Amino acid sequence: MDEERDITTPLSAPGRSLSVPGLPQSVPDPLAPSPPPVPPPGLSQSLVQPPLTPVVPPPPSTGLPALRPLPEAGSLPSSEALQSSPSSPEERPRKSGILRLVLEFAIVLCIAFGVTWLVRTFVIQIFEVPSASMEPTIMTGDKFAADMLFFKIDGVKPGEIVCFNDKIQPGRILVKRVIAVGGQTVDLQNGRVVVDGVTLFEPYTQHKLTEPLPSQYQDMTITYPYTVPEGSIWVMGDNRTSSADSRYFGVIQESEVLGHALFVFWPFEDIGMLQ
Repeated sequence: MDEERDITTPLSAPGRSLSVPGLPQSVPDPLAPSPPPVPPPGLSQSLVQPPLTPVVPPPPSTGLPALRPLPEAGSLPSSEALQSSPSSPEERPRKSGILRLVLEFAIVLCIAFGVTWLVRTFVIQIFEVPSASMEPTIMTGDKFAADMLFFKIDGVKPGEIVCFNDKIQPGRILVKRVIAVGGQTVDLQNGRVVVDGVTLFEPYTQHKLTEPLPSQYQDMTITYPYTVPEGSIWVMGDNRTSSADSRYFGVIQESEVLGHALFVFWPFEDIGMLQ
């Protein structure tokens, strides 16, 4: 009965061993870890192959830069080292960005000045009215802009306001209205202007009479009707009773015209297009 009790004892019972005649007295636990290999007698321990270590694959790359470990507390640079160290990479792009901004601003400023000079020299120029000969269209002291380029393409036309160099006072710019161009005939009849037999409608004169002047420049003799030579223009001021114009100094050459008056821009109360 004792032998049957030993046979029926469970194998997994802790602290119990199986005793069967003809078999080893103890059976190792299959769940227990295997002991390290013991080298045979006389064999060196270094010749025994250690157990293999499992290879762990590296983690997949995320595309982000690797993080550098923080320096130890004792390896932090001192304040003096920080002051003597060169500028950081963050400061260098900031300085280069400021220099680039200054350079771009200087280039834009130079281009703006260049364009302004070209426009004012060859396209639009500013003039100031020196006298009252064009009142009330343009008042004394008004500043106006004149086209210096495009009027040359279409030529000077009757009714336009033009500016030119004063024949009597060098260095002064006069502004007058074109009454007739080359080939047309100008006549003054009963205080009205007649061109090629047609009386002009001139509301800008405020119904002032247009009469021949009693004297002309340098004993110039002008008789009416007067035919304007080719390449010349006859000009008069809108203030017919106070204007020294072609009635006084004769016609002017089209080549002497500096520009076509466009608009008054100063003072503010006189701002407007010139017609």
